[in-house]
Order: sequence, then C-alpha cells, then structure tokens
Amino acid sequence: MVTSIGQTIAVDVFFGYGVTQNSDILYWNEKYKDEMLDGAVLIGFDVHQGFLFLIADGRDDTGVYYWDDSYVFEESDDDQNVYLLVKNLSELAVSKS
Repeated sequence: MVTSIGQTIAVDVFFGYGVTQNSDILYWNEKYKDEMLDGAVLIGFDVHQGFLFLIADGRDDTGVYYWDDSYVFEESDDDQNVYLLVKNLSELAVSKS
C-alpha cells in the first residue's frame, strides 16, 4: 500500500539472480542505472510495470520504494512519481500469530 496517496500495488515479480532476463536483477539494474537514485537497487515490479526499489546503505532515505515510471497513479507526474512503501524491511514481515 502506498499510504501517502492511498493507492495499492500488486507485486508481479521480485527479481532474482541467474534467472530469465525478465526477472534478472542485474539486467534491470543495468538497463535503468542512469535513471536510478544513487544507492538504489531495483528489486521487482508490479502488474503495471512500476518498479520496486531498495535503498539500504544507512542513509536517511533507507527503505523500500515504488517508482511509478508509467504514471499509473493520478498523483504521479514529472515532479513526483516515487513513493515510500516501508522504511524498514521488518515492516513487510508476515505475522505468525
């Protein structure tokens, strides 16, 4: 859930290593390296082909983000199309209660 704008995303693919090109983390990060923020790593995409990326180098902006590069959300434009999903990966953990 992109809470800042009340939108949901449906993750389609988490990238892997040594898999088909469509799912390969090295392929996608090389393809978009000139468009990514410093320290960001693409980790997957949703059904609309928006990207999930991770910043995990201890900076203030550490977290998992959604990049709406296709401007699917009404709120997205050239000035704002990156949204924080979670600051800490533990927020994504499934509760076993």
